[in-house]
Formats: sequence, C-alpha cells, structure tokens
Amino acid sequence: KKKIIRKILVIAAYKKEKGYFEILKVANILKNHNIHIDCYGYGDYYKFHSIKIKNKLDNIFFNKFDVNLKSKIKKYDVLLHLSRREGLPVSVMQCLSNGLPVICYNIRGNNDLIRDRYNGFFVRTYQDVPGIIFYLSLEGLFFHKIRSNAMRSINKKFSKNQINLKLYKIIKN
Repeated sequence: KKKIIRKILVIAAYKKEKGYFEILKVANILKNHNIHIDCYGYGDYYKFHSIKIKNKLDNIFFNKFDVNLKSKIKKYDVLLHLSRREGLPVSVMQCLSNGLPVICYNIRGNNDLIRDRYNGFFVRTYQDVPGIIFYLSLEGLFFHKIRSNAMRSINKKFSKNQINLKLYKIIKN
C-alpha cells in the first residue's frame, strides 16, 4: 500500500534553537513537491515568517500553539523535530503515540524515544530530511511498519504499568 508523504508537523516553541531556520531550508527544498509543513508553537514567529515571505515559501505555515493539537496530530504523516537540545520531548511522545514517525537529531531526549529506522529517523543535517521523506513515500509498506512501531514503542515503554514499576524501583532503592 503506497502512502505519499504530504503533511509534515512541527511542534516547538518559536526559538532559533528549536531548528526553525533549518526547517525553513527543508521547506525551500520541498517547495515544488506538494508537501506542506505546519508549525505549531509558543512565542513570536515573525522572524521565521518573514523568511518564508522573502523566499516565497507557500508550503510552510506558522500557527500559534493549539490546545486541540492532540486531535489534529492524526492528520499528519511525520513529525519533523530539528531541535538541537531536549529534555524528554512531550511533542515527540504525543506524535509517537498517534503513530507518527519522527525525524530528528540523535540527541539526549530524542534518543530515549527514537530507534533509528524503527519508529523514526535520526538525521545529521537538515539536508537529510527530504531524502527520508521521499524514501518513505516510495516505500509504503516500510512507512506503515514504522507508523505501527511508533505507536507500539511509546505505549510499551511509557505505559502506566511501566512508569509505576520504574517509580517503585526508585522508591525501593
């Protein structure tokens, strides 16, 4: 079953360290491929929006954070998360639990949640992103497997039983 990647989700505060300059470069590479990037975050996105306008990028959209985002996640194909520093990213966890593979850097926090080519992809640079998008579009069965792995991985690792067991072990010691 073929699945063409058309909708990319970004959830991050509108800060430089969250990778927005790189995300804009990805949007520029993908602008003629009918792939849309929707960004949701807190803060001022004016500097990023002005780059969008200057470069005539009609495929990336900046939105204020939406409290109903959880219901919208299912409408996307992948989460693009190009932050260079993380703790334990809640947005990554939310997307995995909804079956969205994650494209991100191999950094602390992300590598607690993502297994490369199992429930997402680690990239070394933003330039790796389009190739992964095109690959997933061509390999529909692999894409569906990664989606189910995403859901399975987060529900298994962070189920209430697993969390309670970990807390019990911490308290016991």
